[in-house]
Amino acid sequence: MTAINPNPSLAAWGGEWKSGRNSLSIQARNGGSISVDGLALWGDGPAPRTGEVQGAATPAGARASVKDGACQVTLTLADDWLIASDNQQCGGLNVTFSGIYRR
Repeated sequence: MTAINPNPSLAAWGGEWKSGRNSLSIQARNGGSISVDGLALWGDGPAPRTGEVQGAATPAGARASVKDGACQVTLTLADDWLIASDNQQCGGLNVTFSGIYRR
């Protein structure tokens, strides 16, 4: 097992990340930041509850935090994994971005 890179490049953050039905799209931006666009879903049927997050973040090592209104999502890049944790203010009841994502 290799060690997690404590200072990944901006390009390492980029991609379409998925955790179940949730998704985070991350792109490197000029000036050392990333843009994050995410959708979280909870429930089945014709009207699942949703949550969204959009914004920019400047990674500090392998961590970044994006805030969109009351919603805040903290991201940790661990090689091919992206670990997300939110403040439970990112959508309707039971909607969360928290989880482990893969490209």
